[in-house]
Amino acid sequence: MTNKFNSQFKFAIGALSAVRLVPHIVLFVLSPKRELLWKDIDRYGEFYDKKKPKALLERLVLFVRMMTFFPEYRNVFYVRHKTLRHPLGLLCRPMRSLAINTKRCGPGLFVQHGFGTLVSAEEIGAHFSISQLVTVGYVNNAVDRPKIGDNVTIGPGARVLGAVTIGDNAFISANTLVIADVPPGARVVGVPARMANNI
Repeated sequence: MTNKFNSQFKFAIGALSAVRLVPHIVLFVLSPKRELLWKDIDRYGEFYDKKKPKALLERLVLFVRMMTFFPEYRNVFYVRHKTLRHPLGLLCRPMRSLAINTKRCGPGLFVQHGFGTLVSAEEIGAHFSISQLVTVGYVNNAVDRPKIGDNVTIGPGARVLGAVTIGDNAFISANTLVIADVPPGARVVGVPARMANNI
């Protein structure tokens, strides 16, 4: 009975929230960047529902749910529309403790929790996954930023600093400090980072 009530309550909240999200929904459906937006939302569907949405209606329902209950997803949505972030943010606020700043970001961006996370990268590849309390950014200047490849995962509390390159399919473990390049397919851990199989 409790689960059914919770489900109905969340549905009602989502339906009410959809009213304030009308501009967001229009952008989600009609934006020239909709392929990027849909690939991002598909990652959330795979993670939270264990399946990728198959039709536009499924994506819309998932979009309203994520925008309503997952503030970290709002930041992902606003990364795709930087110029509209502030006016749209008045209707649906982004997570204040999550900042993503990059020149280029590939499709399928996924942020889990995101609290206390700063990502300032030169570029980010496709299917990037990041957790809470992560710092990706500069060391001593405002020029040298990391470059992150495709299918990279960064665990909670990790730091990736300076002009380093993170290769495709790399995994950076929780609380790891990365100050040198990480080769493709590597799993690194520790302070400073080293290959996990060398521990």
